[in-house]
Amino acid sequence: MANQEKQGQVSQGAENELGLDENNSGQTSNPMNQGMEPQGTDGYARSQLVRNFMTLRPPEFQGGTDALAAEDWMLSIEKHLQTIGCNDAQKVQLVTFLLRGDAKRWWETTKQRFRGREPSWEEFREAFNGTYFLAWICDQKTYEFIELTQENKSVAQYEAKFTSLVRFALDLVSTNEKKATNFQHRLHVKIRYQLAGAQLIDYAIVVQRAYIIAREINELRATHAASRGTSSSHR
Repeated sequence: MANQEKQGQVSQGAENELGLDENNSGQTSNPMNQGMEPQGTDGYARSQLVRNFMTLRPPEFQGGTDALAAEDWMLSIEKHLQTIGCNDAQKVQLVTFLLRGDAKRWWETTKQRFRGREPSWEEFREAFNGTYFLAWICDQKTYEFIELTQENKSVAQYEAKFTSLVRFALDLVSTNEKKATNFQHRLHVKIRYQLAGAQLIDYAIVVQRAYIIAREINELRATHAASRGTSSSHR
């Protein structure tokens, strides 16, 4: 019950900040936000849209220079927007409500270029990407992917890094086979050696085999260590 009350307070706060609360006449208190609803819907529909959006617990965005974090945030938000279903104007107003700190100050400045009109969703995305997803950052991530090798990472750590960077080098992994080959060639030499000649062309299978081989190597290492320890104790 306490959680439901808290969630209700959050949703109401969102409605108020977005200008979606109603006065006694049934009109929204902020006429600038009338674009939040399609023609013919009432204030209840607008409020329900905000409640539905906030129920999904969309993450806030503070800004910063982490391009991956910015992209992940945008992908997450777009998934939420697709879930609730809304038009372009609604998307922009709901998403900009989630901006905090430097990101909020950025938007307060950026929106002035639209001279009082509501930007389209594509215009917002273009402005957002132009600030938080700069071309030079994408290039830097591409080079980082090209130089990526497993080295001393675990297979899990290597796979996670590979997955996070591969989006910046899609030309190098345009097919499942190319992706599998790239992943395999960057593995630790001990794992790569055991995969040599297997001619694996499926990315998921290469990853699975890498995990299995790494586990076997670790088990063999642990067995040898235990054997040396037992031999030493009998001396």
